[in-house]
Amino acid sequence: MARLSREVSPTGYYHIMMRGINKEMIFKNNFDKKNFLSLIETKVEEDVLIVAFCIMDNHVHMILKGYLDDISLSMKRINTSFAMRINRSLDRVGHVFQDRYKSEIIHNEAHLLCATRYVHNNPVKAGIAKSPQQYNWSSYSHFIQGKSNLLDSGETERIMKIIGSIKQFQDFHKLEDEIRFIDTKEELDTLEYSRAQRIISDYHKNKGEVVSQNIRRNSDDMDQLIGLLLRKTNLSIRKVSELLEVSKSTAHRLSREGGI
Repeated sequence: MARLSREVSPTGYYHIMMRGINKEMIFKNNFDKKNFLSLIETKVEEDVLIVAFCIMDNHVHMILKGYLDDISLSMKRINTSFAMRINRSLDRVGHVFQDRYKSEIIHNEAHLLCATRYVHNNPVKAGIAKSPQQYNWSSYSHFIQGKSNLLDSGETERIMKIIGSIKQFQDFHKLEDEIRFIDTKEELDTLEYSRAQRIISDYHKNKGEVVSQNIRRNSDDMDQLIGLLLRKTNLSIRKVSELLEVSKSTAHRLSREGGI
């Protein structure tokens, strides 16, 4: 089957994600992460600007700006060089990253800011850091410090100017993401469950303590809650019914009635 052509970004910005083959950990230690950072610095084409990044144990997020052909060439050079290093150290052969990299276009300035926040907050959402500043393998600290050998200084200054002060940058990263971005399936599943839990919690708060205790007995309230989850998350009917401990047929009926 022929590969689909990548969508060209009208802004020149792209959110890139690569994950390890067979869901494997590709960065087993800090040395591997340092190696990858050095490749980003040396293998990215001169006309491709590095805006943000985060290196997790089994996948990588980057925000890049440039022409799609230059970005594709850069990713190929990085992947090939990193695979050679890893294979040499482990005495193995073959790919390290799964398939070709995934990418999505960034539509506008607001989208760029949210994508940057999403990339920096990946360790927080994965539960390995309480805040992005506690994680050493993302570009978050580069923005705070105002200097970096990896990031394009013009892009860093532009983002900081839009957001405002360092304090505003930190506060911005505490906000919840409403936009869905590309990620590993495991991360996306975790995010959807977290989103669902927030929706359930907010619904109970809005109803008040007395009413919320009786929601399971009130079919109208339960119907509204099921409808909210089906509209505002990507959870399947089965998962929504399991989460709320209702029958799958009830959730399925509401999805048909609401045109979901």
